[in-house]
Amino acid sequence: MTAQDLKNSILQLAVEGKLLKGGSLPLATAGKPSSATPSAGTPRNAPSDQKTGAELLQQIKAEKEKLIAEGKIKKDTTKAGASGRALAEITEDEIPFDIPESWCWCRLGEIGDWGAGATPQRGNPDYYQNGTIPWIKTGELNNGIVSEACEFITEKALNECSLRYNRVGDVLIAMYGATIGKLAIAGIELTTNQACCACTCHNGVYNKYLFYFLMSQKSVFEKKAEGGAQPNISREKIVKTLIPLPPLAEQKAIVAKIEELLPYIQKYDVAHTKLQEFNKKFPVDMQKSILQQAIMGKLVPQLKEDGNAKDLLEKIKAQKARLIAEGKIKKDKPLAEITEDEKPFDIPESWCWVKFGDLCERITGKTPERANDIYWNKGKYNWVSISDMTDYGFVKETKESISEEASVEYWNKRISQKNSLLMSFKLTVGRTSILDIDAYHNEAIITIKPFVDEEYAIRNYFFYSLPLLTKMGDFKDAIKGRTLNKDSIANLLIPLPPLAEQKRIVEKIEELLPLCKKLVK
Repeated sequence: MTAQDLKNSILQLAVEGKLLKGGSLPLATAGKPSSATPSAGTPRNAPSDQKTGAELLQQIKAEKEKLIAEGKIKKDTTKAGASGRALAEITEDEIPFDIPESWCWCRLGEIGDWGAGATPQRGNPDYYQNGTIPWIKTGELNNGIVSEACEFITEKALNECSLRYNRVGDVLIAMYGATIGKLAIAGIELTTNQACCACTCHNGVYNKYLFYFLMSQKSVFEKKAEGGAQPNISREKIVKTLIPLPPLAEQKAIVAKIEELLPYIQKYDVAHTKLQEFNKKFPVDMQKSILQQAIMGKLVPQLKEDGNAKDLLEKIKAQKARLIAEGKIKKDKPLAEITEDEKPFDIPESWCWVKFGDLCERITGKTPERANDIYWNKGKYNWVSISDMTDYGFVKETKESISEEASVEYWNKRISQKNSLLMSFKLTVGRTSILDIDAYHNEAIITIKPFVDEEYAIRNYFFYSLPLLTKMGDFKDAIKGRTLNKDSIANLLIPLPPLAEQKRIVEKIEELLPLCKKLVK
């Protein structure tokens, strides 16, 4: 459960009358003040806390009629229901859940005076220049108390542009676009744009109870939104929305309990976020640790019967010399001896440090001329780019293919065979994949062909070790933007185990990595 889920659950319990211990407060507890009320959340001239929700609603209606008669507020002409009454009677079908007996259902339009704002004409400087009246947009609503504004308007704009002047304590709600349901309580007298609706609560309605009720309804309002690029909920939809009305004392107690719990929800959010980050990072770190242990000779024990990697290296050198003599590969310029300072970590005595170029042939790829359709139309052969490769994966298909002409002119038909090892060395450095198909590839990828490879042992060892080894030395610099070439690749340092140990290392890796993937799930 996320912190938002927990908060939503608490708000739902609150509006159903289930948050307080023992359910709804007995009316005998009325009159006890709430200590959780900020200055912007104090109800004006509160009536007796002893009244039930129904009695409170009757009092609100009577006071509202009086204010209308005195011309202090306008009569709500919002139409609802077939009868055309200002606000339709509530039917049983509308009621979403049961509430305590001392509560009652009513509509938002009955418990406060609602009004939207406006945007004075931008081209008229008389409306903005030297303005002193705060003018709030929905992006400034902060789900708390808003006491500052980014823009100000003039008295002239207030008088001429149908703007509502909101009082301290009014509840604000966003009606348009991505901000639908975002809230604030006015901490200063202010105006708003037309995307924001404000409510001045009638006596007997605690504005912070309304605030938290609206917060509990955010997803409901989002579902009610209509429109294309910028859906909206409109003032009419808001005032028709049902709200459960508790006695005033219970409104205060509910708010106090919510605000008592909110700091714990915030702490839970921090802890939950850290746990999620850990759960996401741990499998990756675990996999990296396994591979790190593998290339350092710490993943499996060294066995005397495995022999020494130096014997394997002599065998590799002999095979390389044979291939050169037979004209199957070209002779490279000798690689410099490895110095002690170059070695990044200690390895077992039966291992040895070797340069990559002494262990395998590296075949770079090419990209046929894009402008020449003859190379790309009627594609016959798979052509691999880095996007076709996955970390420690297999290339089973390619997004693009090349023609017979490209195969002949660019590669002389020397295609990389199925089961060949590929590694990227530009842009994404050190990604390894094994071909599950015959394919050519671009110049950001090399095909790796070990000079000696019994049962793909060295290929598989490279498959798992190269992604880590390429984060060292020159390859580490490449990740920061440096371009690598065949020479720098040839000088990559490889910790070489005996062949039998390579096989056991790969077996252990393939035993452990699936467990890391399960941790991700």
